Amino acid sequence: MEAKGFRKKEKKELVKMLADIRGELAEFRSSRALGSLPDGSQMRKKRQDIARIKTVLKEKEIIGEVVSKEEKKE
Repeated sequence: MEAKGFRKKEKKELVKMLADIRGELAEFRSSRALGSLPDGSQMRKKRQDIARIKTVLKEKEIIGEVVSKEEKKE
């Protein structure tokens, strides 16, 4: 999924997705160790999705801090 799709989701959904994808990545790693992973590019895609989710979560955190600071000033 692209970052646009992740930005539309709520923080709770993103955290759940992050945990699910990390679990899938762990399964891929064990499959690779056993030699039964047919397509190694799947691992790369999962790692990229993890990075995108973490980036969007950080963006949401920063935006939340900026908004709360502006509200305090008013």
